[in-house]
Amino acid sequence: MIDWSRAVSGKSNNSTGSRIRKIRKEAGLRQREMAKLLGTSQSAVYKHEKGVIPEPRRLLKLAKIGDTTVEWILTGRHWENGSTDKKRLDTDLLSLAKALKNLEDDKRKIYRDAIGILEEAMAALEKKLNMKVEEADPAKIAEAIKGLPQDVLEVLAASSEIHKAIQKKVFSTQKSLLAKIKPA
Repeated sequence: MIDWSRAVSGKSNNSTGSRIRKIRKEAGLRQREMAKLLGTSQSAVYKHEKGVIPEPRRLLKLAKIGDTTVEWILTGRHWENGSTDKKRLDTDLLSLAKALKNLEDDKRKIYRDAIGILEEAMAALEKKLNMKVEEADPAKIAEAIKGLPQDVLEVLAASSEIHKAIQKKVFSTQKSLLAKIKPA
């Protein structure tokens, strides 16, 4: 095992080690269990948690176990957005953000206004329900909708269609991602 951090900087990289430890702890694993997943020894995992940088193939496995990136393990940041959060942002979300950023100002305003209308409709429904929509049972939602003004009902119907389209896209994306995962 090469101690890349010492080879490059002349000292141990404790920040990287603490991120590796965080991945292991959040996965609910003991060092020997992590070692088995990485194809190494418990003492090697101990050294990694003390700052010895793992080999590239083990860094890739660690990133997969931690649902993060190699960049975050090594630097504490993701290259795509500079985020310091461990969890990597979904690529679809990043693509959407880039697409919105590249919109012309007038189109961006239309999208912002549409989201505002949807938020207002949800707020009206949640006020009527006196709870979050996610917490309410369908019968209670149906009863609350009956008394809402027609314009709010139209917005809720439109938001329901948008929600169905987004849900379909998310399920489709998840299904294709699961199909790519090969059993170990």
